[in-house]
Amino acid sequence: MPNTGYKQYANLEQYNLNDGTPTGTTKVNVSSDPDYIAPVYDSTTCVPAARYYNTVRTATATRNNCGSGFNGTTVTMTAQAGQFLSSVSVADANASADTFLTNNKQNYANAEGVCVQNTLEPLFITVTLTANSTTLYYTLNASGSGNVTSNVDITIAVYGDISNYTQVLTITVASGTNSTNVNGYLSPNFSSSDNLSYTLSSFTPASDATYEYYVSTQ
Repeated sequence: MPNTGYKQYANLEQYNLNDGTPTGTTKVNVSSDPDYIAPVYDSTTCVPAARYYNTVRTATATRNNCGSGFNGTTVTMTAQAGQFLSSVSVADANASADTFLTNNKQNYANAEGVCVQNTLEPLFITVTLTANSTTLYYTLNASGSGNVTSNVDITIAVYGDISNYTQVLTITVASGTNSTNVNGYLSPNFSSSDNLSYTLSSFTPASDATYEYYVSTQ
């Protein structure tokens, strides 16, 4: 620990008030003792070490524990001037302050930030299947009302009324695009006499930071 300039007395020794001679009795100097002697500041014989304090330091973080459909606000955590001490330099004191902020800013943001409900724009995606029960060849198209801002994975279920067979097909609209198509062959488990129909099984995500997605079949 750097020298503070204070002298602290570790032990107390008893003296005779009549002639000033020691009695031979000693005890530890503790603050709970009525005879306790507090530290004495003496910058001459106990020269204090240099002291450097931090300047005002700040760090920002965004609350990240909000529920679905909500965004956390960004808050600023502050280390006040003089909060951290160094015997080396102001830069060293500032480094201690910065470390403190880095280690604690997220907890601070989660406690002090607020959760704000998302305001999302709707984006509609239509999926169309063209399929032939004789050749079993199909084309699956997806078209959106605007460019999606995350990959949207869509699955549909194709059903044959004679074979009573169901096959799941998947199509992905890639982030930054508004349409795509896939093609291939259906399972041979379908019958050439099947009347094929299809329904939406699932899509993910339901929303992202910009849009709430609505997917339907046509």
